[in-house]
Amino acid sequence: MSDFDKQEELLEKYKNGLCTPQEEALVEHWYNTQSALTKDMLPEPSYVSSRDEIREAISLKIEENKRQGEKPIRIIRIKSLLVAASLFLLTVVGVYYFVYSTSADKEQYALKNKPDIKPGRNKAYLTLSNGKRIELSDSTIGTLAMQSGVQITKTADGQLIYKVTGEDAADSDKPNLLEAPKGGQYQIVLIDGTKVWLNSSSVLKYPARFSGSERKVELIGEAYFEVAKNKKQPFRIISGDQEIEVLGTHFNVNAYTDEENIKTTLIEGSVKVYQTANKEIAKILKPGQQSVLQLGTFDINNVDTEEAVAWKNGYFIFENDDINLIMRKLARWYDIEVVNKGANNNKTKIMGAIARNTNLSEVLQLFEETGKFKFKMEGRRITIMQ
Repeated sequence: MSDFDKQEELLEKYKNGLCTPQEEALVEHWYNTQSALTKDMLPEPSYVSSRDEIREAISLKIEENKRQGEKPIRIIRIKSLLVAASLFLLTVVGVYYFVYSTSADKEQYALKNKPDIKPGRNKAYLTLSNGKRIELSDSTIGTLAMQSGVQITKTADGQLIYKVTGEDAADSDKPNLLEAPKGGQYQIVLIDGTKVWLNSSSVLKYPARFSGSERKVELIGEAYFEVAKNKKQPFRIISGDQEIEVLGTHFNVNAYTDEENIKTTLIEGSVKVYQTANKEIAKILKPGQQSVLQLGTFDINNVDTEEAVAWKNGYFIFENDDINLIMRKLARWYDIEVVNKGANNNKTKIMGAIARNTNLSEVLQLFEETGKFKFKMEGRRITIMQ
């Protein structure tokens, strides 16, 4: 069955009320984005009360596509509704192809390609100020260490929590390091109550206790911050050539050294971003905005913030991404080596979403179903053949 036939079959099932909840979510997401794209007069869906109107409008769309012989279904943005949907991808090369994978398809493919590579998990290493290194994935639940009047505890749900238990010590400003390696992620609650989600291949450097006029941490890689408010002690993040100053807010920072830019995406509140070498070059972000620092210049864009924080919520979301960018993300999460043998000149762009708890074989299957890519798996080494 062709991609277009699968697409029409799914839309017909929706029109007749035969979709599973996951399939309904996928179609309603398509409807919402198609309506925004075409600027037509389709009714705005509520996803519950407007379902009959959606079915009627989709029925008209199907008939219109048949008359015009059109194949494209363009999905431009990923809405929160998508988290209930099954895996899907779109490739963008002039014509838009719809790739939809059922559970049976995924199981069949996985069986053919054993042994498989499992997704990442809660795994990290904590290095204390005295140099002691603790592997958090293997450590027991409860108190891990006491330093500078601070208790460091690991919780049952995989969080690292710092809590004041005694007097401040002279060495309290010496740094601790939390490292989430390839194939790992972790959450930490700093001494001031700030919550940090650390993505794979990332390092957070911070003191056991904050002293002085500011709270300063350093980040390599990617993290999501929910900064505790304290007007008297601003929170500052240093990431490569960029610094961020906040009082209390929610935002995501992507500062991997193998990416060509640093992206800061604001979810809530307000932040100031500026270059470390030239603090006169500064930008203030509003919720829904993303700053991109590249070659010494800031660009500010209004974005769909769900893409930036998808990793924290358990998803990969691709928005017009090329295969090299996507494979760098997969390499960090699945702890794999990627060799690009045949796709350097491949201009195909990908849109779609994949749950991060998906085995790697299922992910690669989706890409192969587009007809634009082929992969070879040798242990943890993945070669892009096409």
